[in-house]
Amino acid sequence: MRHPLLILVVIFFSLSCDKNEDDCEKPQRCELTPEAGPCYAMLSKYYYNAVSGQCEEFIYGGCEGVVPFETLEACHECECDKRLE
Repeated sequence: MRHPLLILVVIFFSLSCDKNEDDCEKPQRCELTPEAGPCYAMLSKYYYNAVSGQCEEFIYGGCEGVVPFETLEACHECECDKRLE
């Protein structure tokens, strides 16, 4: 009778300690959609593309708009799956 209980306890702890992509907490700005804005400065900025799972460059006009990340390095905090490997 004790063995089935022991097996269940071991299985429970094994599953609760399993690392997966859901364990990575992504910052809210990883979900922002980039917007170039109305100006014409043509500055390289970055955003996280959830479909491709990668950081990508976009051209920012220099005013207003939405810039999720100033640098590619800063954007990499959204790539949880690569950090867990």
